[in-house]
Amino acid sequence: MLLVDLDQHVSDIADLPALEVDEAGARMVRLQDRIADATVDRVRLGVLSFTAGQGSVSGEQAQALAAAVSAGLPYAALVRVAITVGAPEANFADAIPNLIDWQSMVLSPEDSLSPLQGATDLRPSFDAPQWHLHVAGAATSILGLWRGQSDAVVDDDGVASDGSVMPVSVFSRSVASDEIETELRERLVALGDRYPTPRVENHLAVAVDNEPAAAAQMASALLTKHQDVLPRKRNVAPAPPAKEIGFGEALRQFFAFMMAALKNAPRAFAEHLVRSAARVTAGAVDHLVYGSGSGFVVVARGVRADGSPAGWDEIEEQLDQTLRHQGNDLGVLPQQAQLWRDYVGGGLTLLDAGRHAQDLPPVTLGATSAVITNTAMVAPAPNDFYELPGHIGAYLPNWRLEVADDVGANRLAAGLDNLARSNPQLAHEISGEKQRLHQWYQQNSQSYVGRIGSVLGDAFRATTQEIESLEKRVEELKAIPDFTEDIAEDQRRLAKKFRFVGAGGLLLVLATIALIVFNVLVLLVGAVLVVAILVGTLVTGCLLYMRGQRRLYQFIHRKEQAASALETAVRHRTEALEDLRRLVRVYRQYLDWSRAFGAFVHAPLGSVDKTEVAGLSIGQGMPRSIRLGVAQLDSDVLDEVLGSIRRDLFRAGWLGAAWDEYLGAVPAELGQQRYAIQSDPTMLDRDPNPDGAGPILTRWSQAVSRNAAGRPTPREFLSRADEVLAGNPVLRDRLLSEVAFRDSVTGELKVMSRLEFEQGLEVHEAQGRFRHGLISRSATNIDAPMVRRSVPQSQFAGLAHATVLVQFGHRLDRSSFWGQQDTFLGEPAPGQADRIDGTVSVPATQPYQADPFSLGVGGGPGTDQNGVTSNGPDAAAPAGPSVDRSDPFGFGTARHDA
Repeated sequence: MLLVDLDQHVSDIADLPALEVDEAGARMVRLQDRIADATVDRVRLGVLSFTAGQGSVSGEQAQALAAAVSAGLPYAALVRVAITVGAPEANFADAIPNLIDWQSMVLSPEDSLSPLQGATDLRPSFDAPQWHLHVAGAATSILGLWRGQSDAVVDDDGVASDGSVMPVSVFSRSVASDEIETELRERLVALGDRYPTPRVENHLAVAVDNEPAAAAQMASALLTKHQDVLPRKRNVAPAPPAKEIGFGEALRQFFAFMMAALKNAPRAFAEHLVRSAARVTAGAVDHLVYGSGSGFVVVARGVRADGSPAGWDEIEEQLDQTLRHQGNDLGVLPQQAQLWRDYVGGGLTLLDAGRHAQDLPPVTLGATSAVITNTAMVAPAPNDFYELPGHIGAYLPNWRLEVADDVGANRLAAGLDNLARSNPQLAHEISGEKQRLHQWYQQNSQSYVGRIGSVLGDAFRATTQEIESLEKRVEELKAIPDFTEDIAEDQRRLAKKFRFVGAGGLLLVLATIALIVFNVLVLLVGAVLVVAILVGTLVTGCLLYMRGQRRLYQFIHRKEQAASALETAVRHRTEALEDLRRLVRVYRQYLDWSRAFGAFVHAPLGSVDKTEVAGLSIGQGMPRSIRLGVAQLDSDVLDEVLGSIRRDLFRAGWLGAAWDEYLGAVPAELGQQRYAIQSDPTMLDRDPNPDGAGPILTRWSQAVSRNAAGRPTPREFLSRADEVLAGNPVLRDRLLSEVAFRDSVTGELKVMSRLEFEQGLEVHEAQGRFRHGLISRSATNIDAPMVRRSVPQSQFAGLAHATVLVQFGHRLDRSSFWGQQDTFLGEPAPGQADRIDGTVSVPATQPYQADPFSLGVGGGPGTDQNGVTSNGPDAAAPAGPSVDRSDPFGFGTARHDA
């Protein structure tokens, strides 16, 4: 609400300073600047004019103010209201501003509890504030400024094109519910360790009987869908079969060997055969990936030299450096964005029975959707970490295990074993600590998050062990000698036999030739005999070769099998290294998402601002027409209401909107990276390290987990809660059944039912008349003092309730109101009598709350705010659990009595 004093002398009315009043306090602003900042579709401009002292507001001033507002908000509907106020028998006729196309009113200076009860005159007095509070309360009611009023009685009322004026009287009741709303919201948001079972269509979901089994089922479904993140299956090539050597090949190798034997180089022949068999893998095996002093020790064991754990980003970097150092082509790791969306979606589905991820449907019991109500069985609490006691932690520093860290738990257990062996005096205490670690691990590993971690941890350990095994296998295969002395000795012996057979054959041929020369044998017989000797020598040599080289060919076959096995081991090692690199990245991201997800699960709705609810301190000295009350909190009733609205509020899939809000609320502690994430939500999927300070996903998860419990409750959830409660008037009335207020005379705190508190304001029919001193005695309209119509309002904002009754008289010209012409007249005009007594009952309302965008004009001592409200859809509602969500923007003027 904005208050402006039109008595200030400025050349341009838009330059007027204005007092802005809202729930945070009051501050001075420039009128035109504040108008320009507003985003509303309705403006209520209220002008207060006083009968005494400085006179009335001129029509020119009011029209200038209206023009300034219209210029600043050209598309907003402008509701113009002029209210003239004064004491009984004051000169109303001259004080009423001459305005065309305004809703002009004169407030009856009378005080009454309700239209059907007796009334008394009200006069301005600095000793008693009733008249001033009556004026402020009436303007607040007419302009729709009470908390709870979503519109005003003047919003749809016609304007007077002839400048006529209506007398009005106003009654209001306000019921504040801040304490109840705060307690209600706190209990709704604080779900504890068990969620309510959600409503699925027309029935409630059921709680699963075997929660660990349901968690395991969802974890299995997730990993089945994303099998590509786990190590690949290794394909083993069949061993090469033994080769059959035919006679022709044997003969060819025989001649080659015979030539080598003649050259006295049989070993060279055998070595050539061995090299030919294994040439396909020559140079295919590189150096070992790691050794006793390499970075892979950090990767496999996850422990630094001082016994402290290595961070997963450090492990990931060390692995990449090691692979690059060995000349491996790393390539780009594929992003796993869908995996983590499904990972979170599966966990949400277990809790709220919604369908948050494709191929991961809710658990069912028969045909009924089922949920895990225990949050720890989905994601253990993030503060349930494991730390070593100080005297053991001195030997193993900086060990702090998060609930999802399966690999870390196994590494710490191994570290404790090593510590027990090296420090026997601590063996007993270490044994007890290992038992505590085992219990902690077993409890958390039964959850959905824990089961995913167990599978990834097992895959990581299996892959590192596989790589170690493959390295040993490669070393063994590489250690097979290319040649042995036994084979060399065989070649020497065979060569001797060849030389002996050859020499024998040669001697026989020479002997046969000699017999032919000396005519002992005829030429034909001798020739045949020479050929037979040569053939026999060759056959004998070939048979000797084949028998003598059996060990050589067996050795060659073993070398061929070893070469094939070596090629397979190298290929498997390469695949295992690729799997390990992917698993290291996936496991780090798993810890990051589990950290963020676990914090969310245990505070899905954040927390409600715990504002101090002030006690009811006002009431004494108030006019009878205004009552301010506070609804009384009844814990039993609140529990009953909570049980009812939860069934409608928590529906299947309710966690989805809360998770989206959680992702969007990037903590400020991330600095510049906060704006980068907000402008590019896919940044978390890409998980870069933009400034070298660590992966962005890790830093984000650490920040959101620290801020999860303290973040504000999503507006969508609170709005939905308000809608559910507003749609059940019986529950709302139960919460507001009793009201406390202070007696206007004694200030005593009293408690009564809300029906009794609001009694008398449900009048719809026009009845009664305005008191003496408002309508002129010389009014020509005999019905001038009569009430023409009554306009009741009963509205809520949350649980805050405003009940307003405005009674309008007939449209009259200004001369029909009390003025100088009545000063010297004697008896009251007919009909100028007090109201008759009567009682009726109605709904409730709440104390005055100035809304953030209202404007008025305030004058001297004792005057109060008058304003105008707008129901702009984009205007920001005041903070707190009970606020007027119409977000009014008002304007008005006021002067003070002399």
